[in-house]
Amino acid sequence: MDMIEEQTIMDAMIQEEVISQLMEAINQLPQGCKQVLHMAIFEKRSNDEIATNLTISYTYSNASYAGVKGSFGKGQYTTSDLLAKGVTDNSISSIKVGANVKVTLYNGNNFTGDSLVVTSSSSYLSTFNDKVSSMKVQNR
Repeated sequence: MDMIEEQTIMDAMIQEEVISQLMEAINQLPQGCKQVLHMAIFEKRSNDEIATNLTISYTYSNASYAGVKGSFGKGQYTTSDLLAKGVTDNSISSIKVGANVKVTLYNGNNFTGDSLVVTSSSSYLSTFNDKVSSMKVQNR
């Protein structure tokens, strides 16, 4: 066996061991983390695709998913919570809704005033454009 063949065999053994250790480490992660890694590595999905497949929703300050982007997991968000995430009051124009969640938008702080329930992504929130002051992201 020549030097090149030995190096190729050694490289293959090292790669097999690294993959084995990586898979062992992945198996120790919580189920949600494993799911994200699977979608990213094996399904080659983008971060946005993964997020909308899970329970994360995105808001955008402009129509067609453009402008300032806010990321929201399940929870309740008052005006101050939105501000803490970089989303100014009355600035949401479009929204991507994660799978298995619904987003309830309110035109008043603390979940008051008129509301709109969104269960799928919308490139333009025509009746609620620039009116959102609080919101809830919940399981459907």
